[in-house]
Amino acid sequence: MRAFMEFLGPNDRLAYLAMMALRLVELRRALKPTGSLYLHCDPTASKYE
Repeated sequence: MRAFMEFLGPNDRLAYLAMMALRLVELRRALKPTGSLYLHCDPTASKYE
């Protein structure tokens, strides 16, 4: 998260990444080893703005 903070500065995107990071860690813990997780990022969350 420190790298995100240095790269993005404090803004809404950083808040979104922090929120998603916690959820993704928990989802990975809950999945079976053979499970899959698909994450869709709309254009406002991707690098192509």
